[in-house]
Amino acid sequence: MIVLAEKHVEALQKSSKLAVVLETLVKGLSDRNGKVALRAISALENFIPLFKTGIEQNVQMLITGTSSNLCSTNAVLRDKTEILIDLLVGTVEGACLVQPLVHVALCGNARAKATIVTHLCGMELLNSRYTVRGEQEQTGIVEQAFISGDWELAG
Repeated sequence: MIVLAEKHVEALQKSSKLAVVLETLVKGLSDRNGKVALRAISALENFIPLFKTGIEQNVQMLITGTSSNLCSTNAVLRDKTEILIDLLVGTVEGACLVQPLVHVALCGNARAKATIVTHLCGMELLNSRYTVRGEQEQTGIVEQAFISGDWELAG
């Protein structure tokens, strides 16, 4: 499947079938068989750099699907999932990732929260400072938009 996708990157990026392929891979992530989940993670590691635009449009589905593996008792699966989330954070626009990551951090399993919060705190978008129309320097998005979420996570 990866070889076929690599040969037809442009056609797949323009096609609506990319979402179907990603849905299939996300179903593989949630499979109870660890080998199936690891194969899905390996496939996604190859897909993410190829299909950045399609990944950004389906990031909610991907983050939700991968977060369940952070709770696994299989150490290899947990480690590979963290690598996949690192890849998503490095590839996808930060603004696209904030909402799905915060949602998982607030509503997800307690085992997954620590990893997700670590990724959120490390994102440049959240920790950056910016100026709005010449006004005083403003703090990052975390301090402005997610204060209530931070209190819930801390509690």
